[in-house]
Amino acid sequence: MHNFYIPQSDLLSDNVISINTLKEFKDNLTYYAFPPKGDTIGFFEESDILINDNEIIISKNKKSTPKTIFIGKHARLLKIRYKTHVKKISVHFKEFTINHFFKNYFELFGNNEKIKVIESKKLGIDSSALFNPTNQEDFSYLENYLKNNFKITPAVKVRRIISLIEDHPTISISEISNTVYLTERTINRHFHKYMGCSVADYKRIVRFNKIVSDKLSNTGKKLKDLSIEEEFYDYSHLHKFIKNITNSCPRKFFSQIQNLGMGDRIYIKP
Repeated sequence: MHNFYIPQSDLLSDNVISINTLKEFKDNLTYYAFPPKGDTIGFFEESDILINDNEIIISKNKKSTPKTIFIGKHARLLKIRYKTHVKKISVHFKEFTINHFFKNYFELFGNNEKIKVIESKKLGIDSSALFNPTNQEDFSYLENYLKNNFKITPAVKVRRIISLIEDHPTISISEISNTVYLTERTINRHFHKYMGCSVADYKRIVRFNKIVSDKLSNTGKKLKDLSIEEEFYDYSHLHKFIKNITNSCPRKFFSQIQNLGMGDRIYIKP
């Protein structure tokens, strides 16, 4: 479905998981994206983009304008449907790092919004330079654009909270509060500002990705054993957890999953 590229500069490779382009396809394409720990920006040529709850519908339209889509941390399956092939370049950021490139990034979103579409020109994007017609693997314009936008966001406490959750996905917010010396209310406020989601949702995303990683690294592992290792009460608790995110039972989900091997971007075809 996608071609994956690693950024050339050290600055970007420290902050970006990958730069992706959409492979050519006939007719239409549908796939599902599972909860990521980081955020994604997709740049599209002239296109129409429709957001319908947890579904994104994309089609080429030469009469339309180039679009940029921001996808925050979604804790449920996200359906992506292309009615026609469209030139697209997407950037998958690491957990916190999008804040270094887009000031007040999460202020773009309304209440409970996880997806935002705006015209690329409003971001100062030259789409003709971005979609280089002579070399589809030349991302120098994009890398320079991002490097010029880069500015460190000093949210040390949020980084510490991320680290705690990564190490212990089942940690309670009261334990986090006692460790970082912030009230639970302050923690949630800072987390929403810099991560675009609640602590509870981020814990759910991290836990889900850990389960997937553990299962894919040991395909012979029984789900019952996995439920114990991942600190669920029992298998039925693990079953409910996965089904709430994927709308599928664990056995069916793991039989269909396609791990593309780039960070935590997980896709599945219907």
